[in-house]
Amino acid sequence: MSFEPNNNDDGRLPEYRQMPEEPVQAAPLPYYSMLMTAALAIVFVMQLNAGLVDSLREVAFDKRSFLDGHRMWTILTSLVTHHDLMHIFFNAYAMFSFGRLLEVLSNRGHIPTIFLLSGLAGNALSLMLNPNVASIGASGGIIGLLGYTAVYAIKRKQFLDPAFRRNIFINIGFIAVFGLVLFEVIDIY
Repeated sequence: MSFEPNNNDDGRLPEYRQMPEEPVQAAPLPYYSMLMTAALAIVFVMQLNAGLVDSLREVAFDKRSFLDGHRMWTILTSLVTHHDLMHIFFNAYAMFSFGRLLEVLSNRGHIPTIFLLSGLAGNALSLMLNPNVASIGASGGIIGLLGYTAVYAIKRKQFLDPAFRRNIFINIGFIAVFGLVLFEVIDIY
């Protein structure tokens, strides 16, 4: 509750009266983030049901087959498949966290589009930089969401706290260093 002084002109200390609280507007439910995170989880459960190794053989982005004109769908299916529980956990957590943030800051309809286009661009980059390794996971799409957040932070800095903007760029720097150091082991494009 907030208080406002009663002004009196007789030199006494002001008395305070209770002011009604303004209702706090709740953030909208992050429907797109929840749906996209649920989709990742459902696909992982389906992978477990089908056999994790067998499912990865079918849906991972096999770049050699792709370049030979076979298994073209894997450039898409690899965006929602994961290797193990830790992989799906961290990608789902990042998807929900960045997606939820973007649903408050920006147009929520942009989130699936950014994820899809960034994931495809990430797979294309992976095809150029690491053509001999199969790719799986949502990392390319999630990095796209992080990049969109960074662009938003630059373009609309009046709406965001400087510490928040700094943290976004620290995260981007960490991911860039992580990707450069471990690019032969982990395909995060």
